[in-house]
Amino acid sequence: MANIRNKIIFLGTGGGGSMVSLQTYSTAGFWVNLEGVDLYFDPGPSAVYKIRQAGLNPDNLKGIFISHKHLDHTGDLNALIEAVHYQFSNKGWNYKDYQVFCPPDVVPYIIENHQKMPGKIVKVRPEQFYRLEHLKIMTTKKLLEKPCYHGNLEQYGYEVRGKQFSFAYVPETFYQSGLFKKLESDILVLNAMAPTNDYPEQLVKIVKEISPQLVILRHWIKRAADYGIKKYAHDLGKATGVKVIAVKDGEVFDFKTASILP
Repeated sequence: MANIRNKIIFLGTGGGGSMVSLQTYSTAGFWVNLEGVDLYFDPGPSAVYKIRQAGLNPDNLKGIFISHKHLDHTGDLNALIEAVHYQFSNKGWNYKDYQVFCPPDVVPYIIENHQKMPGKIVKVRPEQFYRLEHLKIMTTKKLLEKPCYHGNLEQYGYEVRGKQFSFAYVPETFYQSGLFKKLESDILVLNAMAPTNDYPEQLVKIVKEISPQLVILRHWIKRAADYGIKKYAHDLGKATGVKVIAVKDGEVFDFKTASILP
């Protein structure tokens, strides 16, 4: 990929156990270049393969961000850490100039030897600010998981702010008033949930509270794919009055034009 500056490369737009198994939509996560700094979010199964397939170089990554410990978000975390560590393009290894940002309960999922590879593993906390080069990163409050997890899941969204551009990433979560009130970005990458029960209404409330100019919807589980991702996005846009894009594997968002590249 020739020019990735100020772009989001959606290598994977699938989510949930159904897509971990089916891979109709990849669970690879997504690559962001914001003002020259390369970041990776939620490297689920197939992340390293999709990175190489797209012609991207893991040697360039400065930060790996994990929202929560589920397999569709962490399945390739150890593989990606190793891919960055080996630095094939620089004819060496033991590369330390990058950080992993994750909830504390993700760290045990990183192989002990791999915990020594990054320059730093940052155990993120709610509503904290972190620096990565010139970027300012803020975590959300602890997000709400499905009741079946019995409060055993630490999950956070991230807002990344540069000098010119910014975006927020909110993984799948339930709504609670005030949960997202500090998010200020006009661009929201939002994880979809099932198109049934009250899940769509949860997303409507989240979007209305954040009030972005654009929502990029991803994390398609099988039920959402069967429903139709464009219809899902249309429904959310109609209910919120916000422009919503249903993104697919391989699509690229350009911060400069605030649009998906043709």
